[in-house]
Amino acid sequence: MSASPFDDFSKGLSRAFEFIVDPFHLKKKAEKDATAPFDQPYLEPTRWFLTEDEMLRSRNGCKREGMHLYSTGNRVKLYVASAGYFSDVADDMNSVRDGDLVYLTGWGTCNVPFKPHEPDTKLCDLAEGAVKRGADWRMLVWSNLTERAQNHEVRDLINSLPPPEKYGPARFVYDDRLPFPTSSHHQKSVIVRKGRDLVAYVGGVDLTNDRWDTIEHDQAELRERTGIKCQWNGWLDAHARVEGPATKDVACNFLDRWNAEPKPSQDLMNDLLDFENPDYSNLPPIDEGEIPLDIPQDGTHAVQLCRTFSPDYDHYDFAPQGEQSIFHARIKAIRNAQNYIFIQDQYFILVPELLDAIMEMMPSIERFIVIVQRTVEAGYTGYAKYLYDMVAPIQKAYPDKFKLYTTKESKQLYIHSKLVIVDDVY
Repeated sequence: MSASPFDDFSKGLSRAFEFIVDPFHLKKKAEKDATAPFDQPYLEPTRWFLTEDEMLRSRNGCKREGMHLYSTGNRVKLYVASAGYFSDVADDMNSVRDGDLVYLTGWGTCNVPFKPHEPDTKLCDLAEGAVKRGADWRMLVWSNLTERAQNHEVRDLINSLPPPEKYGPARFVYDDRLPFPTSSHHQKSVIVRKGRDLVAYVGGVDLTNDRWDTIEHDQAELRERTGIKCQWNGWLDAHARVEGPATKDVACNFLDRWNAEPKPSQDLMNDLLDFENPDYSNLPPIDEGEIPLDIPQDGTHAVQLCRTFSPDYDHYDFAPQGEQSIFHARIKAIRNAQNYIFIQDQYFILVPELLDAIMEMMPSIERFIVIVQRTVEAGYTGYAKYLYDMVAPIQKAYPDKFKLYTTKESKQLYIHSKLVIVDDVY
């Protein structure tokens, strides 16, 4: 029996993570060429999602509390261009009334218009309107040195609004609870409670400058005129709107972080950089309100919320050993591929465990497509070399199956996605 091309490349790959053996995966898969017909993909959620044991492993033995392992019956709307996301989240924010709430997490923020063709749709306009109508508004944002001035502007505007009647006084809080200076909080989520309805948004799009764009990437003049443009003429990313049981998981993630001890931004460096926070209080569970939530369960999507919290930071009371479920989940999804794997990624740099899984699956799938940002902008980090180290083994072994793309330099577009699609199912 001839050796697989994977054998040469798998030697020496470090495995920093242990993965539970999937009994289904032990079955030998037939090899395919790039023109083979598609096979029926796996459809059962339990085949794709992390099991209880796998989730426990991703958290280094600490049980995850307060969240579904996964949920069914969700309604999920996907955005392949950010303009639709900004429009929908603005509509949801404008619909909140007395007793409702808006919670946001972000890497960064900026007071940009969400609907650039319409007046009074900037982030702080939406927040001010919500607060005037009696809704609660809270933001948890990374202490982002790279965009400090614009984050401070939003912080000052939000925290100058009338304070909440309960659980105050701060509405905007910086979060620096991370293990290293180069670490960041990269979650981008919005939770909106409107009466009995709960809506959540999750994905890769921050509510900041440069992000608003259309699928055609043809609004450079509008983006510049309205202050959306910072550096790029367009933006590629992905986001999702969720209704159903999974919304409570997104809300739980926000509350886990907001309520966690110790509180963030408490040292002298934060004082010097103006990242110190005003006092703020713990918030109650999302379903604790005068009007009970009515969570729909008639959708067609199954959802598992996966996250990253560094195991090198041991002060998260909700993840004392960290959590790397998103990494474990993606490895499992790739190993379930029957036909194709599509990755659109900001970097696609060498991760040995990821390369290991891809090379293992290449013989039995028809196509592997990667769309990645041009590396020239990240040259100072050495990412160009890491990208080459990731791509070269796959390209050498499977030149007919592996396709690598980027955008034209003249377009001045930025690929920010961290997107994986497998077999039109995951």
